[in-house]
Order: sequence, then structure tokens, then C-alpha cells
Amino acid sequence: MIKKILSALGFATGLALLAVILTVYVIHPLILNREADPGKEKKEREKPLHDFEALIVNLGGAKGMSFLRLKFSIQTSSESVSEEIRKKKAELVDLLINILSQKTPQEIDTIGGKEKLKEEIIEKMNQKLTKGKVEAIYFTEFVIQ
Repeated sequence: MIKKILSALGFATGLALLAVILTVYVIHPLILNREADPGKEKKEREKPLHDFEALIVNLGGAKGMSFLRLKFSIQTSSESVSEEIRKKKAELVDLLINILSQKTPQEIDTIGGKEKLKEEIIEKMNQKLTKGKVEAIYFTEFVIQ
């Protein structure tokens, strides 16, 4: 009889703990994000995204022994810059290759390193664009060998 009570109590405690975890880590953040700016997510999705083909670049400081395979998308401020990006795609890829070939594997292997790299790419690309700007870059593939 005591075993049944303890077993039921353990199950109930587990369910209660699961409910608390779900509330704190899943439901509550979703509610806070919705309250902060309900239209923000929709606005972000409406901004144009431009996919680039995968690049393989030799990294600096490794005497040609390290390379990066990168696939990415850029999000722009408006549709008006889309045609400019199509026209300047080769120039933008060349710019990216020049930036990446100067990086060592250690510089870009961490989360912080990747974020700094994104900032640098956005800044340099925006210097090349006149009809809008790059607002975000998303790495969809990032492999250092």
C-alpha cells in the first residue's frame, strides 16, 4: 500500500516538475515575445532573403591546410535592393572570399567569432550597396576543415 502511494506521489511530482519546466522555459518566453512586439516576427519574415551558393575558401594562417565551406543567406532592408544584389552578386561573393581568406580557423570557430564575422560581412556589403542595405546574414552551412 505504501509503495503504491509513493509511486503515485513520485509520478505526480514528476508531472508537476514537468509543468513548471514547460511554463518557465517555453510558454513564458513565448508570451513575453508576443507582448513585446506582436508584429515584429511578421515584419522580419517580409524582408527579402537572398540565398547564396556554397563557397569553399582557404583560411588564412593555416598555410593552405584549413578551409571553410560556407552557405549563407542575407536579409535586406527592402525589395528595392534585390535587383542590385543580383547585379553585384559576383562582386559580393568576391568580397566575402577576401574577408574569409584573411581569417584563421581560431578566429571564426567560436560563436563570438561567427558573430563578429557576420558584422564585418554586413558592414562591407553595405559599403557596396546603394539602394538598400543588408540587415542580417544567416549561415546555413559552416564547416571548418
